[in-house]
Amino acid sequence: MATTSAITVDFLCGAKELNSVMSLYRKDAKTLGFLPVGAFEENASKRQVLIARTTQDSCAGYLLFRVAKGKAAIVHLCVSESHRQKGIARALVERLCAETKHLAGIGLHCRRDYDSNGMWPRFGFVARHTKHGRGQDEAELTYWWLDHNHPDLFSLSLAGEDRTPVVIDANVFLDIHQRDTPDSEDSKALLSAWLQDSIELCLTNEIYNDLHRATDTSVRRRSNAFVTKYRVLRTDATKVQKLAEELGSVLPKAASLRDESDIRHLAHAIAASARYFVTRDAELAERSDVLYEQYGLSVLHPAALINQLDSLEREEEYRPARLAGTSLRENLLKAEALPAIATACHVSNEKASDLEKVLNHFLAKPEQFVCRVCSTAEGQPLVISVIANDKAQCQLALLRLSRESLAATVARHVLRSLVDVKSRENALTLAILDPRISPVLIPGLLQCGFIYAEGAWLKFLGQGVRSVAELRSRVAEWVKNESNFGIGQKMIEVLDGYPSTPAAAAQLEHLFWPAKIDNAPLPTYIVPIQPRWAQHFFDVELGSQLLIGLRTELHLGTECVYYRSPHGPEIVAPGRILWYVSQGADKEGAMAVKACSRLEEVLVAKAKELFRRFRRLGVYERRDVINCAGGSPDGKVMALRFTLTERFKSPVSLQWLNDNGIKGNFPGPREISCDEFSLIYKKGTAV
Repeated sequence: MATTSAITVDFLCGAKELNSVMSLYRKDAKTLGFLPVGAFEENASKRQVLIARTTQDSCAGYLLFRVAKGKAAIVHLCVSESHRQKGIARALVERLCAETKHLAGIGLHCRRDYDSNGMWPRFGFVARHTKHGRGQDEAELTYWWLDHNHPDLFSLSLAGEDRTPVVIDANVFLDIHQRDTPDSEDSKALLSAWLQDSIELCLTNEIYNDLHRATDTSVRRRSNAFVTKYRVLRTDATKVQKLAEELGSVLPKAASLRDESDIRHLAHAIAASARYFVTRDAELAERSDVLYEQYGLSVLHPAALINQLDSLEREEEYRPARLAGTSLRENLLKAEALPAIATACHVSNEKASDLEKVLNHFLAKPEQFVCRVCSTAEGQPLVISVIANDKAQCQLALLRLSRESLAATVARHVLRSLVDVKSRENALTLAILDPRISPVLIPGLLQCGFIYAEGAWLKFLGQGVRSVAELRSRVAEWVKNESNFGIGQKMIEVLDGYPSTPAAAAQLEHLFWPAKIDNAPLPTYIVPIQPRWAQHFFDVELGSQLLIGLRTELHLGTECVYYRSPHGPEIVAPGRILWYVSQGADKEGAMAVKACSRLEEVLVAKAKELFRRFRRLGVYERRDVINCAGGSPDGKVMALRFTLTERFKSPVSLQWLNDNGIKGNFPGPREISCDEFSLIYKKGTAV
């Protein structure tokens, strides 16, 4: 607990303290920037709001932060006027530093003309770069960074490539640039400095038609000038027209030119494969579920986007509706198919003929390279991969995606399966050497524990329950035979400095997945799951882990969510889940532990809110989630977000658990010890 004279700093807890923080925020809202109440509640639930308390337990200041992509980001730092110049801001930042030591560092954006710019260097921050904001005054923003001095292992320089594209409609655009009303404040919040590294606001070509309807020439000219600051999505006119006609049957009948324009905005967004469309239009929001289910487009109010940003940043391109009816196949690449495959999979800065030459080069050396293509049942190429093997590491010499919406999901599945296979073959690393890898794959690479180093993506491999010393030995063995990467030595330094905290253990298991750290201080839970849900997540024959013969109803993504009643023992993330498949009323179900997952997040909220947030990740219908909440959409439900599920080769039966001192039939989640986890995991993964 950080202390400064009569002030203590700790995490915010309780509704009373939240009200105090909100009261302080409102006094300085113009400087801090708009943030919805829901965002305060969300961050508080994740222990991402620090509060400075006086001896009378009043709020002297607060710091609200986020954690994304291995970095912390300060959203608000606010000290009450009566407590300024007393070291409270420093105490809040120092506590944040202590809580985030396992991350790469702490960053924030601040207007260059604010007095607080003089404060950040005194706290150890350095000015990395500046840029102009999109507000009407185009104020210059400085990006301040405090590095935690890790050996660059967790620092991935991907600025500009990992922002989430978000389409805004004409009303939101005009709110930002032309209006100054209470309703426009939610839209203006999208320009908040702290959001600029996370989202990229985009427009569709329909914006020009909207602006053309303005009768005031000066307004039109000024608005068109603002349009030039945005990326306007390029779309095929024929496809847009067809989508607009389809949307006419989904949305209320257009009663005006403005209604027709709204439909065309949506059509452009869908045609451009956009995932998020931001609007204040209440009628569109009412149709959001239908638009998501049919087109994979999330329609959000500006405040909802901000509230759900953490969830959206993790969202993969997987869309259950788009997988329906798809049967995939994987084959060796054949020379006669190269022209069509190169045309489908070449990247924007590469000619199809050049890619064809490269693939011919690999095909000419079958003793060194294995070339594969994954396609739809109709033969449409999705992913091509070229694998070169040596004793110590597996190398992906080339990995390309077609422009089909399913390609990124399939590519992540290919990578995840390759990591699993090569770990079992005891390879030390998996390296992706293709310099033209698609940016849409970067979130999936990070999720699987890849590191970007010296122009390549590298994944350290491991299997079974390993001590930190054993992992260090594997890295050292790889370093002896590999001169191209300095990252191996940096990994050794990290392992030597392993602090044995839950956050550090979770990070190491992430980097060496599927290996597990022996005696890691990670909470581990046996969680019962009904057979009807288990079959979608992991309870399928072992062969379905491979792309060949993949059943189309199987979730291809690496991230899922499971809902349950919020009652019962406390469950804390990060952690591990061992899935115990119970026996249903029809006597189906193995009554055995059949899989292991990484537990990433635990949330308790209204059923309707959690379903909307996580609908992309599961097989649940809305009614299923509401049933978990006792039948009410406003009832509370618990969501367990988990990743990288491993199916056990040998299910661990209830009888075996009881025989080995792990008693019970698991009517609900149960936390187990490190030794019990190792015992079960070793039994389940034994060949």
